[in-house]
Parts: sequence; structure tokens; C-alpha cells
Amino acid sequence: MSPAVAVQLPYFDEIIERLDREPDSSLAVAFKQNVHWGYYVEPGTADDGMAGYIEAAKEMTRQVCRAAGVADGQRVVDVGCGFGGAIAHMDATRSDCRFVGLNFDARQLGVARRLVTPAASNEVRFVAGDACALPFADRSFDVMTALECIFHFPSRSRFLEEVRRVLVPGALLAITDFVLPAVFADHKDDLVAAHRSGSDFYGSNAPPITGAEYRSVAAAAGTECIEDRDITAQTVPTYAAMRRLYHEARILNGVRATYELDEARKRGLLEYHLLVFRVP
Repeated sequence: MSPAVAVQLPYFDEIIERLDREPDSSLAVAFKQNVHWGYYVEPGTADDGMAGYIEAAKEMTRQVCRAAGVADGQRVVDVGCGFGGAIAHMDATRSDCRFVGLNFDARQLGVARRLVTPAASNEVRFVAGDACALPFADRSFDVMTALECIFHFPSRSRFLEEVRRVLVPGALLAITDFVLPAVFADHKDDLVAAHRSGSDFYGSNAPPITGAEYRSVAAAAGTECIEDRDITAQTVPTYAAMRRLYHEARILNGVRATYELDEARKRGLLEYHLLVFRVP
């Protein structure tokens, strides 16, 4: 995937159009920085409206940055940075850092550069590049994050190989991903076929893998999966929030795609996990 080629992700097409054409619309406001599932601390009583989603999306960013151990004085790269929500959060809460956001979609990078203004003590830049061929020298970073984007990459294993190369020894990568429950591992081919027959609103994505497969892929790439946390319950209100936002914006493909994901979640076919990897 060349950075020069526009990424074909229908949901980002719709969101970017709203940001440009209707910046005060609910969809544009909700996704102005974070475009990922929300982490609801009290999912049973959560506000699944726009305000609740915005706060939950910020909380998901906080959870990932905390799991990665982001601290003052570090060199941090956020891969699949979207509109720069994670970078903005880290920039506002950490000092003396060098932050880099990487994405292969020039449109998303343009929005990020427009929205994120670095704090005085930090350096922030946004770079076009392929997550499976990171445009960075060996051991360039102390920390890496990748929120809800690894399924867009050409290969999870190649990405983790690049993680080992560009992070210093002992560094952490924290990600979120949709994970296949272990009980369905023997029926993966059927689930992959169903996955491919669904809506393409969220893009052409790699099918989910199990936690055990993640550990195996990580080990083969020379990294270690040190945490695999099932946070499905904390994400549940996201589905209603997203459906409402897409319905109000009259984006029926978005309503349908989110409904399909929610049905898979209800049937126990998909979980949502926060995973942490360490470079030896």
C-alpha cells in the first residue's frame, strides 16, 4: 500500500466529507479526533449518545496509552493515527516527547495536521507510510500504539516484525483489535467466508484471529504478547452510538455494517481486546 495512493475506506470517506462539508454535524463532531470504538467504564448505565461516545472514545485512547506505558521524555509513534486523537491526548498529558503519527491515507494526515497543535515542550509530526514497511530507522522509538487499525494492514506478522525493528529493546506496543474467540478456532474458514460476504463499509479487512494465534504470530515475529485483555463488555454501548450517528447522517451502509458487527458480537463470534507486546 503506497502512501501516495488514496485509501479506500468508505467510513472514512463519509466522515471526511462531513468534516469538510458539515463540520457542525453530529457525525463530524463525534469523530473529529477519535475514530474507534469507545471504552465505557460503566457500560450497563452508559450514555450511548454522542457525548457519551466522545468521552468513551477518549477513554479508549487513555487505556491504550496507559497500557503502552507512555511517559515523559519518550519517542512515541502512533501507527494508523487517523485524525491524531491519540497523539493529541499524549501531547496534552506528557512533556519533552517526540510524537510521530503514521498513516497511509494522506487525507487523514491532512486532518490531523490541521487539528493537532503541539505543546511547547513536545515535537509532533505526521508521516505517510506503510505499517508493514515503516519508514523509520532501527530502534527509533521507545513506545508504539496502534488503536483499532491492525486489521487494515496487509499482514499482522509483517507489522510485528517491523515493530521489533523500530522499537528499542524492552519497549511496548499496545493495540486494540477485534479477536476471534478460541472456541471458534476450528470453524475459522466458515467465519472468514461470512466476514467477507458482509458490508464493506469498514473497508476490506483481514479476518480476525484468536488470542492464541496472536501469541504465535508475535513469537514468530520476535516479539512477546505480554497482555491480552478482553474488553468487549466495555465497548458494547459503542454499537448503539454508532448506529445512531450513522442513522442521523443518513448513511445506511454505516447503520447496516455496525448492526452486522453487533450481531456477530452478540452471537459470541467477535470479541474486542486490548493487547500489549514487548520487544525483547
